[in-house]
Amino acid sequence: VFLYDDGSVWGCGGNQYGQLGLEHNCNAYYVAPMTPTWAKWVNTTRVLQIATGEEHTVAVLDNGRVVTCGQNDNGQLGIGNRDRIAAPIDIPAGCHRSFSAACSSKSTFLFLSPQE
Repeated sequence: VFLYDDGSVWGCGGNQYGQLGLEHNCNAYYVAPMTPTWAKWVNTTRVLQIATGEEHTVAVLDNGRVVTCGQNDNGQLGIGNRDRIAAPIDIPAGCHRSFSAACSSKSTFLFLSPQE
C-alpha cells in the first residue's frame, strides 16, 4: 500500500481478504488507486497515515476517524466481531482525538494523542 503526499492511496498485491479495501477480494496485479473506493465509504479523500498487517489495513483520516479493512479472524479490525471486511469501515474508537496507527501480522495498535 502506498500513501502519496496528496493523501491518495494506491495498492497492489494480495487482496484475498479485502485488505486493499477495493470492495472485492481479487488480487491486484498492478498498482490500483484505492482512494476512489475509500472516498465512497469514508467520505474523505485525505488519508494521513496507513498501517498494514499481514492481511489487513488501517488508515488514519484527516477528519479524525480511523478505518480498517481485510482479514479479521483474530479481531484485528477492532470492529467487535470477526467478519472479513472488503471496504473500509470505521473502528469505533469512542473518542475524537488524533491517532497514530501500527500493525503487526494479526494485531492493530492505535496510539492516541495527549488530551488537550
